[in-house]
Amino acid sequence: MSAGSVIPASAPTAGKPMAATWADVVHGGSVSWLTFVTLVEALLLGSFIVAAIMDPDTSLLNLAMIPVSLIIGIALGGGVAVVAMVVAMPFAWLIARALAHERRIRVHVMAYAALGVVAGLAVVGVNALVFDASSSWETPLPFLATALAAVSAVFGWWRASRTARWALRATS
Repeated sequence: MSAGSVIPASAPTAGKPMAATWADVVHGGSVSWLTFVTLVEALLLGSFIVAAIMDPDTSLLNLAMIPVSLIIGIALGGGVAVVAMVVAMPFAWLIARALAHERRIRVHVMAYAALGVVAGLAVVGVNALVFDASSSWETPLPFLATALAAVSAVFGWWRASRTARWALRATS
């Protein structure tokens, strides 16, 4: 193993214990995207199973639609999430730079959760405008989208910041 391979992706210092690089932000964005798509797929699968249990007369039809729905969910949800990730990553970079000195983990969690909420609401809002679906605000969709986006953003940060958090823990 070379000396270069043990250098952490982010280089925390005493003044900036949670410093991050652009590679950390890209890693966090990728993990956030994968988490979001996985959660959307789990939600789709769960809703079909619940629908099949609640209405046994159409359960065979509901179960037969699962593969198609999962493929559409990956295509649409994953595609929209990629665009949202690319748009949100510069903001994540700004948050990472602004919080490089912040030792309290809860502050980072709140900041990235807020980023996820804003991204989720923006996606739902753009969807409502593009598809003239203003009634989507009367459904659970905005809540689900923002909750999934917030959880995904925090999980992406958590995975990408583990080197800095380990270093922070070692100096505490």
